Amino acid sequence: SIDTAGTPYVLTATAGTLVPSSTNPFQITPSTVRKLSFVDAAVNNAAEQVALTTGVGVALKVQLQDSAGGSVTTQFVPVTLALTSNAGPGTLSGTTTVLTDNTGLATFANLSIDTAGTPYVLTATSGTLTPSSTLAFAITASTVRKLAFVATAVNTAAERAALTTGAAVPLMVQLQDSAGGSVST
Repeated sequence: SIDTAGTPYVLTATAGTLVPSSTNPFQITPSTVRKLSFVDAAVNNAAEQVALTTGVGVALKVQLQDSAGGSVTTQFVPVTLALTSNAGPGTLSGTTTVLTDNTGLATFANLSIDTAGTPYVLTATSGTLTPSSTLAFAITASTVRKLAFVATAVNTAAERAALTTGAAVPLMVQLQDSAGGSVST
């Protein structure tokens, strides 16, 4: 295969003492972006499904491709991810629109879905390009593993002094899973 666009290319076949044969000059043209494709549909992995639920975040990658499925290395193309099948009131959070890098790859970091359910499907879109969707996946409810103070009013000397004088001080405790994600019951 020839991996670089350009002209003129000439192929020559040789074998020992036989007369070589050459093609006429030809040109390789750059591929045209036609569609999007998930490089790694990470949401099909159970550990990453939990990460989506707990808010830890998952990185998903979408590649620009030509009509034959070959990678196209076009930079600065905006790609957007959205929930296209939603099991309930789940919300996709994180940076949902990113630009492709110099390899034609859009990397979405720290995505999360806040509600357990099935089926969820994420779809990548960009203008008139053919979109790409993940397989349907499930988000399962997290298990409570610990308690954590998430808001306290005992950070300053005055707030600590209020504790000693008997004044009320607001505290907030949250139920969390093992990764520190909020768990509702």
